[in-house]
Amino acid sequence: ENNEAVMYRNFIQGASPRGIGVGYPEKINICFDANALNIVMTWHGAFMDGAKHWNGRGQGFQPPLGHYLVSVKRAQAIAQLPDAKAPWPELKTDNNDDDRAKGLRFRGYKLGESQRPVFRYSAVETMIEDYVIPQGGPLPPIRAKSRSLAAANITTLLEPIAPSSRLATTPGRLARP
Repeated sequence: ENNEAVMYRNFIQGASPRGIGVGYPEKINICFDANALNIVMTWHGAFMDGAKHWNGRGQGFQPPLGHYLVSVKRAQAIAQLPDAKAPWPELKTDNNDDDRAKGLRFRGYKLGESQRPVFRYSAVETMIEDYVIPQGGPLPPIRAKSRSLAAANITTLLEPIAPSSRLATTPGRLARP
């Protein structure tokens, strides 16, 4: 059995043109959006069928295969806020808008153990590494400690937070929705 992750770097339905699909051997799949700098989809089972992009001119966005697709609002994962009451940065997703995360810069990804990607981006002088730790099983639940963000050589495992809640720290520090 192959224990390596596979990646799909082409147009993925539900993400910006900079979507990066990752299929894990645990049968959980994600789509990381390099514009939003966040995971925008997860699904279970089959990964992607790239045939649309390998035939003819390869036009259009390919939908994920599998089932139990969970689409998340395209929003950046972290932001620098002046205070806890400041609004979260909105990504503009209309046709000609700049839909990139504000205050963050994508720095690519590196492949770790078993070809599992670690997405890298920066906020001012802070380098952030963002990766998924899949939980195996017939239908993996979305569990705490399934995603990790590392910054300034300190790794914090994120606990799930209701979408309407948010964390913010002192002015000028990083926060997440």
